[in-house]
Formats: sequence, structure tokens, C-alpha cells
Amino acid sequence: LIPLATLKSFLPVKHADTDFIEVSEQDAVRDLIRNWLKDQNPVQLNGQAVEAVFTRIDFHGLDLIDFARMAEQQRVSLASGRVGIILTYPCPDDTLTSAEVSWNLFNSSIVRIEAVVLSYPDQLQKFEFSRFQTDEENVLRWTIPSDALPAEVTAVAVENMQRPTWRVSWVGGASLLATVVLFLTLPASRRGLVTMAGLFVAAASWWLFPVTIDDPFTAPPELPSATTDDIVRQLLAGTYRSLDFGTEQRVYDSLSNSVDGDLLEQLYVDLRKSLENREQGGAVGRVRSMTVNSVEPVARTQGDPQWPAFDCHSTWTVAGTVEHWGHVHERTNQFQATLRIEPRDNNWKITSLAIDSQEQLGAKTSLRGF
Repeated sequence: LIPLATLKSFLPVKHADTDFIEVSEQDAVRDLIRNWLKDQNPVQLNGQAVEAVFTRIDFHGLDLIDFARMAEQQRVSLASGRVGIILTYPCPDDTLTSAEVSWNLFNSSIVRIEAVVLSYPDQLQKFEFSRFQTDEENVLRWTIPSDALPAEVTAVAVENMQRPTWRVSWVGGASLLATVVLFLTLPASRRGLVTMAGLFVAAASWWLFPVTIDDPFTAPPELPSATTDDIVRQLLAGTYRSLDFGTEQRVYDSLSNSVDGDLLEQLYVDLRKSLENREQGGAVGRVRSMTVNSVEPVARTQGDPQWPAFDCHSTWTVAGTVEHWGHVHERTNQFQATLRIEPRDNNWKITSLAIDSQEQLGAKTSLRGF
């Protein structure tokens, strides 16, 4: 955030009105800022030089006190207005483990710059760039050990789910049937010997070429409520944790460990849009916590869903933040939904999610203390 009066002291800002910069004049100022800043703070991510993307250059009036909101276009006072600049540096790799930021642009108005690094999960590191330091001293270096990175989202395995079955042999069954037919058709004098021989053959061949079939008279066992509760909690947690991974491919791969079917594509598109909005708006968005409040299994009706899949009603609460320049919007929302959980490739997945209700439990705006 730079006061416009300060910006004008070292950039040739042109404006017709002595005291104001009109909306029609602001694009020209943006071009000045881009040309001024584009090569002034070299950045390396994972040892590779990365070019800056100017995500936002906004003009703020004195009346704006909440910088977490997008600024509306308006004429701004040169005396009290400020320009907010957000530069984004896309990481060339899936995982960011190191960063170097250099700054050597100083003048009579910019003597020092206070920098703050906010990194996963809630780490804060301060640094100062100063015109009184050497070029080497004006390099902010940040690293994170691999064991401090977000843990991968793992799939929830299907364990010990077996239907009641019968083990039968078609050879033995055919022998037994043939014995019954012979018993009914042969003369009484020959029935005894033939029946004994047939039963012996049927018993001896019962274990030849056996097949397993579902028990038609015994219902398969339902999962204990504690087990369904644990499965749903892990899957919902994994769904939200996929947002810990910044690139689209990693978000999709992480999400696929918890969600499948048409729902996977739907949720991925929704999450991708939220990431795009976050990048375009220059905001730092995070899910701070996700708590599953309740899981209630839904009774199976007429074989729907097909065993061992199950439906449940669940309530969960999500707390998240969106941040610009230390201005933090905090939101807490509670959701009630009906979920269908099915086994896919020997792992449990959410395949359907219908939101029944959504309620905002709290909202506040605060300033981050540096």
C-alpha cells in the first residue's frame, strides 16, 4: 500500500485535476507502476527465477477501511488516496520448499520496507529491506523442511466387508440331482444300491469345481455406527484438506482420494473457481478448521443404496479466512447435507452430496498483528 502523494514524488503521475486522479487516468498510472516494479524485486522459487504477475493495482480512497474487500472504481484524492499493489509469483513446481526475494529499489521516500512472510500452517517471519544494507543483506530467504509440508490426503480403505455366502459345487449338485431322478425312476429292487452309489459320488464330488454364491436368506452385515462416523469424518476432512495444495492438478489428485464419480468433477470445478477468484482478487484464502458435528446413518430402503454403500445425514462446521494486506475476513459456516458413501477400487468415496441447509454462524473483520 503506497500513498499516492508518495508515489507521485518519484513517478511522473499525470492527472488533469490538481487534487484528484480520475478513473479514466488510473490505467496510465497502473502502466507506470508495472514498468517501475517489474524488474525491481527478483524472486526465485525452488531455485528458479520467476516473473511477477501483477494481480491487482487498486486505488483506495480515505473512506475505505476494510482492505479485504475489492476496491470500487472511483476518483481518488492525491492527498489521502492510496494505491494497493499485489504481485503474484507462480511456483514452477507442485510444492514450494524455498523462496528468495530481493529488493534494491530505494529513494528518499522509500528508505526501508517491512516484509512479513505468512506460511503454512500459521508461521510468521519478519524481515526488513533497507537502503543502508548491502545487496546481499537485502535478500529475504525462506525455506521449509519437507516434514513441515501439508501431509498428503490418503484414501480411506474398505476393510472386512464380506457378504454371507454359500460354497457349492455344480458337479456335486448335478450328481445329487441325478441320484434323486434315478431313485424315483428305478425299480424298488435296484434303488438301494444305486442311491448309495449316487450319494457317494455326490459327496465325493462336492468339493470339485466349487463356486461361491451370495446367501439368499441372510442380509449382509451393516457397518457399526462408529465405523460409518469415522469414515465420513475422514472423507470430509480430506475433501477440505485438498485446498492445502495450490496447483490445480494437486487439488484434483488430493480430492480424488475422498470423492468420486460426477461429484468429483463438480467439486473440482467449484474449488478451481474459488482458487481462480482468490488469485484474481489477490487474497490469501484458507480453511482454518473443519469440524464434523454429527453423522447419522440413513436406513437402507429396498436395497438402495446397494450394499455395502450407505447414506447418511451429516452436519459440519467450516471456519475460513480471506485476507488482504493484514485485513482478515473470518467466516464460520455450518452445513447440513445428505451424503452417499460407496466403495470404489477398495476405498470409500463420497459419490453424492446434497446440501440440505447452510447457516452462517459468525463473521468478523480483524487486523493481523505483525
